[in-house]
Amino acid sequence: MAEVELLRHPTDEDWQRCKMLAMNTIGRKWSGEVSDEWKRRILKAEHSPIRTLWFTVRMELPYWVSTHFVRHKYGVEHYVSSQRNDRQSNYDRNKATQDAQVTHIMDINAQELIQMARMRLCGQASVETRLVMTLIRDAVIETNPEFADFIKPKCEFMGECNEFKSCGRVSSRFVRLHKSKPVIVTDESTDCATGYCTCGECGRAVDFWDKWCRWCGARIGDADDLD
Repeated sequence: MAEVELLRHPTDEDWQRCKMLAMNTIGRKWSGEVSDEWKRRILKAEHSPIRTLWFTVRMELPYWVSTHFVRHKYGVEHYVSSQRNDRQSNYDRNKATQDAQVTHIMDINAQELIQMARMRLCGQASVETRLVMTLIRDAVIETNPEFADFIKPKCEFMGECNEFKSCGRVSSRFVRLHKSKPVIVTDESTDCATGYCTCGECGRAVDFWDKWCRWCGARIGDADDLD
């Protein structure tokens, strides 16, 4: 349904520049190596120098899913393949369905990537959009593991759900609140731990608050308990 490829990600030089700019704000000159701990600290603080860290993400996805990402406009630029009949010959744009495939490339900085993930990993986002955002998250963490703790749905960041209607993740029996932060509780009936289950049909990892496998559509665990 969707494919994601990371074309660009922050390098060691990019991180060195980020720290140089951060040090300048407190009147200090700096050059040298950047520790993993410092990377995590500034990402957690979301200070302005992280806006200089850029990712380029290429996605193959349905047009209607692409529109969900296009709605993000600060700290990101979108380049979506045209559907115009005079620009492509794969289908008639006047008759094309909303699931017609498009190529969508995003140039996005670290601050907006974190913000985008908060919305697009939310349980109220469509399953298809969450799938694409999960693929982006996995690709980013593979190249830049310092982002692992910060690309997550907003309920994990806020410690509560602020949606008009909750997906039930925070209020479910899988999650308890401790010091305003959600702590994932293992579900012994489905062998879930630290946020993931294994689908009994296809064997792929899924978020344990999902009722249905995002990969094959199979029912996950005792889904009635998640209502």
